[in-house]
Amino acid sequence: MVDCNGTFMSTLRPNSSGSQFEPLLVKGNDDISLSVALPSRLRAYSVPNPSPISGWRIVVKDNTHIKGIKSSVGNRAFYDTYGPQQETATCIQRLVEQGAVVLGKPKMTSFGNWEEPVEYVDYQAPWNARADGYQSPGGSSSGSASAISAYDRVDIALGTDSKDLDLFHNHAGEKADIFKLGEVSPAERFSVDALDSALVWVQSLKQELNLITLRLEPWDISVEDAWRDQPPDEAGGLPLADFINPATASLACDVYHNSSDFREQHRKKFKREPFTTFPNRRLWEVGKTISEEERDSGFKDIEAYARWFNEIILKESRANALMILPLESMCPRYRDEAPSFERPPQQGINTLALAPVLKAPALAVPIAEISYKSRISQITERLPFAVCIVSPPGTDLVLLDCVRDVLIASGRPTVVKTGQSMI
Repeated sequence: MVDCNGTFMSTLRPNSSGSQFEPLLVKGNDDISLSVALPSRLRAYSVPNPSPISGWRIVVKDNTHIKGIKSSVGNRAFYDTYGPQQETATCIQRLVEQGAVVLGKPKMTSFGNWEEPVEYVDYQAPWNARADGYQSPGGSSSGSASAISAYDRVDIALGTDSKDLDLFHNHAGEKADIFKLGEVSPAERFSVDALDSALVWVQSLKQELNLITLRLEPWDISVEDAWRDQPPDEAGGLPLADFINPATASLACDVYHNSSDFREQHRKKFKREPFTTFPNRRLWEVGKTISEEERDSGFKDIEAYARWFNEIILKESRANALMILPLESMCPRYRDEAPSFERPPQQGINTLALAPVLKAPALAVPIAEISYKSRISQITERLPFAVCIVSPPGTDLVLLDCVRDVLIASGRPTVVKTGQSMI
């Protein structure tokens, strides 16, 4: 297979021992793209007692180490500073031992910061196969998402993306007990463009799950209003933004100090400071001004927010609730445009951060496509529209079961197609 969408940083082949990988240094037939080796899926049936994931073709985000392969984390200076990795990350090794096949390492934004294609300095941004082909591939896991949306022969991308909910569901583990879910309420407003699709999706959830409430208003909970009415003692009377924004900003302390070895090793090797893109430089500049005490205080405030959210937002009839959250306002983002929007991760506890803060599972579900007139193709194209569904802590498999059942019952596919259109 030829990586014509430029999604891979490196493509791989296992060496003879099978315990270490080697780069597959073969160009595609266009002399520009990398080639991807595709082992036959039949090998999964040629071994005794194959595991459920034997034969899966996976790609591994380039901030996760694989023995024998250099990691870039989307940064050329990092790639040049370190040699091939000496160990494979435990999570990847377990997959390999169960028979999964690693095809390669897709690209990512520099150090995982949100960057638009024009901000990719060291390596060209991967191409988004959707719509007119000139849309932004998204944030940190851009290469992983691009690979999944472009190539049928890639099953799972650690970044983390899966095109087939059935595949993931069937091998995720034993099915959990289904419990009765409470009311379905998003914590933020949807954009106007996506409102109709969101309402239809909420209705599908309510009908399939036989939920308690029959209300359809998708913005019946305001986190800011609830904070104003019942703030936690730790807030000291501060509005939500004034309390939580400094807390999340303090996390830049770890971003800066976790890169200390890289900066030191680069100075020793090249006698100069390493290059990093503007979004990362901005984080480093903030992080180096934050003390360890301020960092610890920030974590305590985030924990206080999580306790408050569980006690005030997820209470009574909502204690066992699904939350439907908008991922972003859906509109074209062309790869040749400088960012002119407020992008995640934003200040505070936004949609992308809520699930980790609550220690709860989250699943991004594409539910519709939104039409727009492309300035590239000059015709009507369709962009994917997805929502993020968050369920209570410890309900990971329940969430998978729930979403899969609702998709099937509402006539929506559980597998997204590759190419211009996902459905």
